Amino acid sequence: MWLTVTGYVFYGFWNYRFCAVMAFSTLVSYLAGLGLLRWRDEKRRRACLVVPIVIDFSLLGFFKYGNSVLTNASALAAWLHRPIALQAMDIVLPVGISF
Repeated sequence: MWLTVTGYVFYGFWNYRFCAVMAFSTLVSYLAGLGLLRWRDEKRRRACLVVPIVIDFSLLGFFKYGNSVLTNASALAAWLHRPIALQAMDIVLPVGISF
């Protein structure tokens, strides 16, 4: 509990808007943990393991690699003589998201 509270305080002082991202990730992981404790069915337990991992990696991928994907897609489209207008998003990488 202490690490969770101090983590939210740390993020809140840096940029309070990222607390919502952290809260979403925390809630998904917490509910998945409750599901692992509650269910004995193999498929449900596997979903409780896979879903939070996929969501957390998706968040990491969006913040860390989103602009890179857009830039490379634009370059590839121009190389194929099919230019598309993909503008880079103004994404700020949250401190410590890789951890």
